Amino acid sequence: MKLFMIFIGGGAGSMLRYGVGILFSAKSSFHPLLATLSVNAIGSLILGVLVAYFTKQNLQNENIALALTIGLCGGFTTFSTFSLEVFNLLRSGDFLQAGIYILVSILVSVALLFCGWKLFA
Repeated sequence: MKLFMIFIGGGAGSMLRYGVGILFSAKSSFHPLLATLSVNAIGSLILGVLVAYFTKQNLQNENIALALTIGLCGGFTTFSTFSLEVFNLLRSGDFLQAGIYILVSILVSVALLFCGWKLFA
């Protein structure tokens, strides 16, 4: 049952991620990296909220917790896409933008995870 719940959550998260990508690509004025940065930041905030909530509830329903944390947030966030985008920036010689993107992505995601945690802790 646990694997099935992670599977369902992961599918939903992946579909949401795809939707955000479509939304950002429809707005051609947005930088392409903004979709990935936004998804990772929002996903980190949601993960912080969920972890705090389930910790406070003493993880009363592990299947739901797994579906929402590992499944939904794991499917929604895009670290592999982030890594590929950084690699492509480095490969094209755009070291400054790659460095800024790495720094901003990590700092914003960790800060928002902390904020999500504080909302429910």
